[in-house]
Amino acid sequence: INMSSKQQNEATEENAVHPMVPVPDAIRIVLTQTVKSMLKLTRSSSYSCDELTERIKIDPSTYNNVIGRVLAHDIKVPQPGYPPYNASIMDGYAISSSEKFGNYHEWTHEIIDHVYAGDDFSRDGGGSIKQTPSQIPFDELAEILPKAVYITTGAVVPSKYDTVVPVEECVVSENRLQIKTPCKNIESGAWIRPVGCDMAAESVILSTGTVLEPVHLGLLAQVGVHEVDICRLPKVGVLSTGNELLPDGLPPTMTGRIPDANRPTLLSKLHTYRNCVPIDLGIVSDDDYSKLKSTIISALDSCDVLISTGGISMGEKDIMESIFVNDLGAAVHFGRLHMKPGKPTTFLTWKSEGTRVGSKAATKLIFALPGNPVSATVCADLLVRPCLDMLHGSLPPEYSSETVSVSSLDYNFSEEDERFVTAMVDNAIVHPEIMAVLPKDLKLDKERPEYHRVKLKYIAEQRGGKHKYEAWSTGVQRSSRLMSCCDADGLLCLPQGKPGEKMKALAGEQYPVLVTRIGGTVAGLTSGKKLLDSMHVSAKMVKVSLVQVSEDIIPPSDTSLEERVEHLLDYDTHRVIGKSACTVKGVVPSLVSICT
Repeated sequence: INMSSKQQNEATEENAVHPMVPVPDAIRIVLTQTVKSMLKLTRSSSYSCDELTERIKIDPSTYNNVIGRVLAHDIKVPQPGYPPYNASIMDGYAISSSEKFGNYHEWTHEIIDHVYAGDDFSRDGGGSIKQTPSQIPFDELAEILPKAVYITTGAVVPSKYDTVVPVEECVVSENRLQIKTPCKNIESGAWIRPVGCDMAAESVILSTGTVLEPVHLGLLAQVGVHEVDICRLPKVGVLSTGNELLPDGLPPTMTGRIPDANRPTLLSKLHTYRNCVPIDLGIVSDDDYSKLKSTIISALDSCDVLISTGGISMGEKDIMESIFVNDLGAAVHFGRLHMKPGKPTTFLTWKSEGTRVGSKAATKLIFALPGNPVSATVCADLLVRPCLDMLHGSLPPEYSSETVSVSSLDYNFSEEDERFVTAMVDNAIVHPEIMAVLPKDLKLDKERPEYHRVKLKYIAEQRGGKHKYEAWSTGVQRSSRLMSCCDADGLLCLPQGKPGEKMKALAGEQYPVLVTRIGGTVAGLTSGKKLLDSMHVSAKMVKVSLVQVSEDIIPPSDTSLEERVEHLLDYDTHRVIGKSACTVKGVVPSLVSICT
């Protein structure tokens, strides 16, 4: 039978084992299987709590390793709370508000001592400062005047005093004090932080699942917590396959052999995610079936997640799925993606029975990515990163406290479990995203949606305009051209073209951009979106109402109040929902209400 290349491709598509899955559906599938694997793992009696968490000491040598880690338990404030003593807010004089004072030759109090921040002063049985007789001149006035203690900011307020008068309200001469504030205006507790006012004793200041940030380390230091239990980082193995790949350190040849760009890209990318321990599994030729199989089995025994590149398409040398499915019995959850680049991407789970030495029963996650470097890195950002963010986190205690037998790999999920899994997936944090306008036309692919690498340009001021970002293409988008990822801030989500209707994304149109750059300088960018709130993953429409109160909205002479308000609030709207689409519904001098 003589067929054209197009007919051959169509026949191959029809005979393909796996249907193409849209990327939003694929993300949901990955997250669902991730949560289920976590639920099985935490309920398995073959794992102890110590194996799922690690205790780490917090000091300058570990700060960098602690940031970004997930707390495995609640942190409570020890007794008596913070501050642990009544602390002065101001430099001033501690007095007792119950002691009335008048004008005794202009002096109101006698200064009997001083307390500085950090002083470990001695106390008598009643808690007042022990006085040194030589420091207290004895005269008739000293017997009449109430007593005061000089105190600095942060110092302990002696127990017999309940008010601090700031130095600005005092006149001092030697050991005599005149308080200019009338006695009737002196209130108990003024300028004092009472015990536990900032953080009450036994209150939870950091909850299980908190991703630690620098300010959290400051909180822990304040309450005297210097060790915490954090969730164990998942181990992620990265394996490259292919006869064409040269050993590391060798230049490309004229005979078809090339350096491996996938492992350097993926391993370093995983390090920037800060949610896993990357493990280099090296390069294995796809001609050596037994070595490839043994390498995969060994990797799955020691890793929680396996990422392979190459050997996953439909050619004669594409044997990875055969090893995963036929030899190991892994379950395929999707085998192709309806996207460009990365169509052959396959996601599987494998149940380790824990029968080999050093292994334990667990469900392992497998991402078999295409061999082209752009396809591999794009799919890692789209699928692997949300998976690892979830895997690095923790489950609520009520869903992980129940333990079952080692055969929990065949654990049947209850309806309540399924609802929990759905809720976890719906609330998973996925890619940061924004809406961006195209400065130039872009051609649409007629077969698949495209994740086009773009550089974002932030438009800080655009009077009367609605768009704050422009998405500039990084050039030729071939899946082999890794240069298209250089300087890319994110992935522009372009729809599939419709021949005869729309085959171009036109300049001026808006499309979602998934921001993939880590630690970049994309101005005005918000953090990741919950899956349900995502423009990309969820089709759910969201309406947001904003109310801004101001007494200082003054329009320029050539602009109406409504136009000025819309211009001002357009920026606020963009920061809240990631796009600009505000309509002013009404304006009054001190209240502006808008609906987007």
